Amino acid sequence: MAVNKKNALLKGFVGKVGGYVLKELPNGTQYIAKLPEKKKGKIPKNQKAENDDFSNGVTYAKQARLCPEAIAYYTKKRKKKNISVFHAAVSDYRGKPQIVKVEVIPNDERVCLDVMAVDNVGITEIKAEYMGCDGKPHSLLPNVENRPNRFEIPKEAIASAVTITVKDRPGNVDSCVVEGW
Repeated sequence: MAVNKKNALLKGFVGKVGGYVLKELPNGTQYIAKLPEKKKGKIPKNQKAENDDFSNGVTYAKQARLCPEAIAYYTKKRKKKNISVFHAAVSDYRGKPQIVKVEVIPNDERVCLDVMAVDNVGITEIKAEYMGCDGKPHSLLPNVENRPNRFEIPKEAIASAVTITVKDRPGNVDSCVVEGW
């Protein structure tokens, strides 16, 4: 990539010219680069999956740009202020949440689960469920001691496994099963 400093003929042009691309940064610096050549041959499956994921992320970000709630969410959650809402939304779509740690906190009166989850932008939902004696899933209520990531386990659920699910705004999910206290 070359920097155009003294060529007055190309100054102000942006876009494709012949086999070259002209880019201009906000500070006025102009770059000239050769157009990338399309790769010949078959695209590997893992690269195709990455391309599709990125394409879906761009589609999600375009929709998020039109939604006032999403604009407010990404404006508030972005880590660097120079990142646009669009780029924050693409990053959030591509970054899946992860459950890092689940701690079982037993005491005399109850057993609690403390869930630690991370995401590149933010977690929007943490849910814990157990399978009841009736064969139906039952949700555990969060916010024990004003902590949205702590769940109290009722006595009837102590013998069963608890499924913990975390979700971010685009709907990416991570889950794990905790059993054997």
